[in-house]
Amino acid sequence: MTDQHEPSSDEFVKTYIAQLKTKLAANPVKPDATADISLLKMDAEAPKDRRRFYTAKQIEEIAMEECAECEYAWRKCSIDPPTIFDKFLGCRRLRQQYYMCMDKAREEVKKRSGKEPLFASSK
Repeated sequence: MTDQHEPSSDEFVKTYIAQLKTKLAANPVKPDATADISLLKMDAEAPKDRRRFYTAKQIEEIAMEECAECEYAWRKCSIDPPTIFDKFLGCRRLRQQYYMCMDKAREEVKKRSGKEPLFASSK
């Protein structure tokens, strides 16, 4: 036998959902941080407080993914240098191009990254 002051399970669920909706409206959930380039490009248009926060490791992964072609050209040149200058200089031009690409990609991700991480790490 239920008490009159105790809400039924349907009423409880409805009030609980209503409470969650108001909490969500007050504090919207940010999307999970991920190292996906397509999500990064979508974040560029979002307000700064609604963007994903990228950790240093994720920033490095994105930069490596964006600069994979430069790295491949540099590694290929290092293994089989096309000219004698490349052989002695270790494909310096391609190596510098790769590192410049990495720096540029890192800076771009940092500019697009949000203000703080989704979940603060507990110490």
